[in-house]
This record gives sequence, structure tokens and C-alpha cells, in this order.
Amino acid sequence: FFAALVPMQNPVYAAEEIYRVANLGCKVALVRPMDAMGNYPIQPKYDQVWRALEDTGLVYGMHPFGAPGSAKPPGYSEQYSPAELVRRTISTSGLPHTFMSNVQVFQSEGALWVTDVLMSGFFERYPGIKAAVFEASSTWISFLLDECDKAFKLHRNDRMLPTLERLPSETFRRHCVTGFEGDETPPSMMPEYYRGILAWASDIYHHDGSDVWEAIEVMKALGLSVDYQSQFLGGNARKLYNIKPPNDFIRKRVTEINRPDWWPDEKEIQDSLRPESSVFDR
Repeated sequence: FFAALVPMQNPVYAAEEIYRVANLGCKVALVRPMDAMGNYPIQPKYDQVWRALEDTGLVYGMHPFGAPGSAKPPGYSEQYSPAELVRRTISTSGLPHTFMSNVQVFQSEGALWVTDVLMSGFFERYPGIKAAVFEASSTWISFLLDECDKAFKLHRNDRMLPTLERLPSETFRRHCVTGFEGDETPPSMMPEYYRGILAWASDIYHHDGSDVWEAIEVMKALGLSVDYQSQFLGGNARKLYNIKPPNDFIRKRVTEINRPDWWPDEKEIQDSLRPESSVFDR
């Protein structure tokens, strides 16, 4: 099943694209949670986009990717990402590796989007929408939902807070699923909390991506029941996307992949991963 990247710079085009790809069997429309041309994606101007998602049943796929404020395609105003400060801090801190960018940038963007849609009444206005939080891990969700619930209880009668029908955490569980990668251990330690909202995802073939077999090994090591493994590795995703279970399953791990002749061998890969200082020392 493919995913569609919808053109959010134009709500009319975006809605048209949702209907077009839905007719082709698409299951999810990808939307980045960043501000381009002064338009954060859950603004009212996108009403027809959300109505199209409700009408077609496509999942709202929130995929973070930080945009530095100085970067702008031709014809666009500056783009602003919730994680811009994080990226600027990382770039000036002298860190020797960019892993902090993936960890902090993606999670901060995901956290802001979740807070916005839950506390703004987005799902009350569009009760038919299902959403997925992609590539931002999932451990932070428990803390964030707890904070949103506390804010709801403290400020539910404030005029500044929209009328919400239920606790934000309940709304999240009704409408959302969050992805997790195979080497992420905390969700397996809190299976009851994540029961209906967790779906395995892979960042393969990024060099740091983990496959489903690693996810199974982590779950087994933590004593997670087969029932929970089934939900997290496929059941919750099939329910979200309305996909039938497969007729057959891959039951044997494939560890060798046929590569073309030009693919680097193991020694070349290891040499390329050595710190530059060690290369110069030679």
C-alpha cells in the first residue's frame, strides 16, 4: 500500500489529491507538521482537506521533518519548524554526530502536533478522522498525554480553552496510533498503556533502522505476551488502515541480501564508519 504526500500549499489541490489517491487504493495522506507560508496544517483554511479525509477514510499521517527557517524553495516564504531551535542548537554545539537531530527534532515536532490537535478541539470538529504519528518514536507519548490531561482538568472552564468533550488521552486513543521502532524498549514494559495505540514501523534501510525480527527479540526478552506482540506488530496497524490479515506470514529471518557487484563489502563499510581522526592518523 502506498502513501500520498498531499500538496498542503493549496487546500483545493490537497483535497482533490486525497480523492484521487483514495480511488487508487491509497491508505494514508502524509502531512508535515511545520509552518510554510504562515500556514500550520491544522488551521481552519484546510477544512476541505479534513472533510476529504473523513469522506474517504484515508488516515492523516503526521510525519515530522524539521525545516530550518533559512531554507525556502523558489516562490515560497520562509518555512518554520517547531524543532528549528533544536536544529540550530545542535549545529552550533559542536556535537560530532547528527543523531540528536533525529531524536530531538522529530520528537519535538510530533509532541507539538499531538498537543495542538488534542487541545484545539481538532478531533471534535472532525470526528471521522484517524491519525498516525510517524517516525517520532512513542515513549514520549505517555508523558505528553498525562500533561495534556492535567491541563484539561485545570483549564477546562477557561474561555481560552476550546470546549473539549473528553480527556485528551481518551481522544488520542479514539483517533490516533503512534509508531515505534523495533529497538525501542519502553512500550514493551507498558503494554496495557499502549494496547490499542502502538504500531511497529521500520526505518529500513536507514543505517540505524531495525527490522521486525529485532522487535520480536526485544519483546521476547521483556516477556511480552504473543497477544501483545500480535497487536503491536500488525493488529493495530491493520485496524487503523482497514487492511485484512495476510494469508501467509514470513516466518524465517533473511539475513543475507543479494547486492550488486558495486555494493561495498563489509571491510569498506567499516572503514567508512571510522572517525576521520583515525583515518588521518594512518
